[in-house]
Amino acid sequence: MSASNTTRPLTFNDNIPNILVVDDRRDIINVIQFALEEQPVNFFAAEDGQSAMRQLETRPFDLLLLDAKMPGLSGFEVCRTVKNHPQWASTKIIMISASNVPDDKIRAFDAGADDYVTKPFRVQELKARVQVMLNLRTAERALTQRNDQLLELIRVSERLNRRLNLDDTAREVVKSATKLTRSDRGYLPLWDPIHHMHYFVATENPAEGVETVMNTAMPANRGLAALVQEKGQLVIIPNYQTFENRIPGLLLECYETAGIPLRVGDRHIGVLVVALADPERHFASADLDILATLANQAAIAIDNAQLYTDLARESEKYRLITEKASDLIISLDANGNLTYVNERLKAVLGYEPEEVLGNKFANFLTLEGQATLTQMIGRLLNRVVDNPGGLYETQQNEVQAISKAGAPVNLEFNFGFFYQPGSQGKIAGIQAIGRDVTARKRSEENERMRMIGQIASGVAHDLNNVLANVLGHAQLLKAESEDSDVIETIEIIEQSALDGAETVRRIQEFTVQRMQQNLDVVDLNAVVQSTIDLSRPRWRDDAQQRGMRVEVERELQTIPPVQGKAAELREVLVNLVNNAIDAMPEGGGKIIFRTYLETPEMACLEVADTGKGMDPEVRRHIFEPFYTTKGVRGTGLGLSVAYGIISRFGGRIVVDSSPGVGTTFYIRLPVSKTEQSEVIRPRKGAGLSQETKKNTGRILAIDDEANLRNVLQRSLAHAGFAVEVAGGGIEALKKLEAASQANPTKPFDLVFSDLGMPDMSGWEVAGELNRRWPQVPLVLVTGWGDHIDQTKLGSYQITGTIAKPFNIHDLVNLAGKIVEGNKPA
Repeated sequence: MSASNTTRPLTFNDNIPNILVVDDRRDIINVIQFALEEQPVNFFAAEDGQSAMRQLETRPFDLLLLDAKMPGLSGFEVCRTVKNHPQWASTKIIMISASNVPDDKIRAFDAGADDYVTKPFRVQELKARVQVMLNLRTAERALTQRNDQLLELIRVSERLNRRLNLDDTAREVVKSATKLTRSDRGYLPLWDPIHHMHYFVATENPAEGVETVMNTAMPANRGLAALVQEKGQLVIIPNYQTFENRIPGLLLECYETAGIPLRVGDRHIGVLVVALADPERHFASADLDILATLANQAAIAIDNAQLYTDLARESEKYRLITEKASDLIISLDANGNLTYVNERLKAVLGYEPEEVLGNKFANFLTLEGQATLTQMIGRLLNRVVDNPGGLYETQQNEVQAISKAGAPVNLEFNFGFFYQPGSQGKIAGIQAIGRDVTARKRSEENERMRMIGQIASGVAHDLNNVLANVLGHAQLLKAESEDSDVIETIEIIEQSALDGAETVRRIQEFTVQRMQQNLDVVDLNAVVQSTIDLSRPRWRDDAQQRGMRVEVERELQTIPPVQGKAAELREVLVNLVNNAIDAMPEGGGKIIFRTYLETPEMACLEVADTGKGMDPEVRRHIFEPFYTTKGVRGTGLGLSVAYGIISRFGGRIVVDSSPGVGTTFYIRLPVSKTEQSEVIRPRKGAGLSQETKKNTGRILAIDDEANLRNVLQRSLAHAGFAVEVAGGGIEALKKLEAASQANPTKPFDLVFSDLGMPDMSGWEVAGELNRRWPQVPLVLVTGWGDHIDQTKLGSYQITGTIAKPFNIHDLVNLAGKIVEGNKPA
């Protein structure tokens, strides 16, 4: 790792990421620098916000680690400035703060932070978060680079399709080839079919003296051009300096070199060559794909320049290529009417070209798509100049269209004006090349929700451990106290811990990782009807008191049962009803339930309302936990829990909404069913009484947290068990071995083990127990809630599981049941 405070370090490496750490405490900076010592990064530091801003002016940074609260310019202000700056907006930002207050976190994310870490932090966690941010930055840069390449390719295509002379066309091809493939040098020899030799016509960044050979013949059967012509395909030379057939002096100090033939039909036109001057660099496959595409276009353009008298034939060839292109290609007149659409339209939207020609393109877009199209045209109009030659400027935009079947389709287009020849820049229409990105958008959304779910799952696990500690000690203290005032206070703490456990459960619903629990065969239409009846006081009585009239309509088709839980599906639907009522305009509106069989394996339930609708930004975040538009009235967990429930049932929930129109949720559920057993969870009013039944038996409790070991030991001992505790799997095995001296086959009557421990996991403890003492039952005590794979539990012969935070009454009852059940008859 390279390091510096304010200036570029001597060991600065342009090929690795730049990280800037901003903190008013030098010791924190040193800790972070030490943590990232093994990371291949350039490390920079600043001790205040003003210094950080000055460094941002001098060089680009991939990642900022910002102290939230500093004298002068705070981390929040720096973050907002960076994210609003057009050149810095893509910089990833991790906010580091000693504050764990939710408002500070919300403030950080509102300012644009990508992540939030609380001091004191674990070094390994910080390293992992930094690596995630750097990976995201790398992926975004690669995507941007690919998009830039495609845009450049379109621009090149536009330029090459103009009537340039041969020399201009050849120079444009070589210049674009070196730019698109990020090469250091390039040249283009064309084939002379009369004299049967290549001759130079264009070069880019040539070595000294090479320009003097322009338009001169190359030696016959020598050089890379001759080899490419012979092979008739792309040829890669790993090291041109050792290439036996090289032409001396042509590519001085170049190493990996690529040559691709320029062909029109069976005719060889010439060879396009690009080379790298760094021996450590190599062509990426994406670069070579771009080169191949460019070569195809360049060959046609050069051939057109050579055979301009045969323009009609080349025009027909271009039309055929367009018709069979994998991208959707359209043309609009100045009024926005479709004048040309290629055959790709049928695959993308389901229409035949003849069905849409003459219609306005906007008629096939959603309201949001129409707004995007209008904005795009406005941006292009602002950049119009006198350009009678054809396409001038392109804009890349994503618009949402509607297929013939009525489904939304996301299309990514490159738009550009074309002009009437000789009209001094009068616009003739718009040309656009587009592709269907619906699957990619869905994949990106799923990945985003998966990552958010992973974060939520980890937070829930840690909170469960904390709540287990609070709840366990509160119930122990309650059992040992006789003071009514103290007991009343303890019961408040106990109830708060149970409420916290319920909140954590709702977070875990979002993670989608909880396994299906004995999924039932559910009549979806019956669930809809019961939801309508259950929520009637809300949508009818409460609405009427507020001066609103809400109508509920049903369009329920006969469908087979689905898999799920009726109570949880009702919870989802009641939440949607409440949200719909909250979004109703003054006077009220409608809520419509529709059910139908979408495919033989999947049923669909639509819940539509005529409320205010959502804008795209709200819709993008609607399923994220803690995201709410209701201010202090909302927790932001309702729809995230719905997302988790439906996903856990093997289904999918999506939303379609437009401001002023309303919102429709689509809930798709499979017809098949699955099974799963339940995990024990804490119940209200089930503490450890002072008159607990005395039990017998020896129990070993394993947990790496001392406070939880204390809860397990005290609660089980209070119930009469002889209890030993261990701080990890290794210590537990030693205790098992010691106890085996008295009873080789059954040293303990029961083992409770935490699942996640540093030295040995609960799974590893279970494996050793099965191998050496198979008669000893084991119960896993875990903060991961319900998402433990039942198949894995069976393979490790786990007797049971109990979720943290647990009620010690449930713990004692489970222990007594297992120990009593394993006693010899």
